[in-house]
Amino acid sequence: MPPPPTSTAPAHRSASRPPAATPANDPAPNSAADLHGADLSGADLANNELSGADMQGADLSGAHLTHVDLVSGDLTGADLSGADLTGATLTFAELGQADLTGAKYSSTTEWPLGYRPPRTARRQG
Repeated sequence: MPPPPTSTAPAHRSASRPPAATPANDPAPNSAADLHGADLSGADLANNELSGADMQGADLSGAHLTHVDLVSGDLTGADLSGADLTGATLTFAELGQADLTGAKYSSTTEWPLGYRPPRTARRQG
C-alpha cells in the first residue's frame, strides 16, 4: 500500500490568525498619514504605527493613544485634551501649541528631547 500523500501546508492554522505578511500581502503602514485637521475625538488608535503622520490641528480629544508610535509626527495645534498617551512614543514629534489638558501619560511615554508635558497633563503610575 503506498504512503499517504504529503502536504506542504501547515497542519493547523488558527482561524483568528492571519497568514504571515509577505511583500505581496503586507498592507502599507500608516506612517506619514495625512490626518491634518481630522476629527479623531474618542478614537481608539492604540498600538498603531503613525510615525511621521501629519496631525496638525487634529481633534484627538479623549483618544486612546496607548503605545502608539508617533515618532516624527506633526501634532502642532492638535487637541489632545483627555487623550491617553500611556506608553506612546513621541520622540522627534512636533507638539507646538498642542492642548494636552487632562491628557494621561506614564513613565514609559517617550517625549521629544527636552519636552516637558504641561502641568495640566496627568502622569499615571
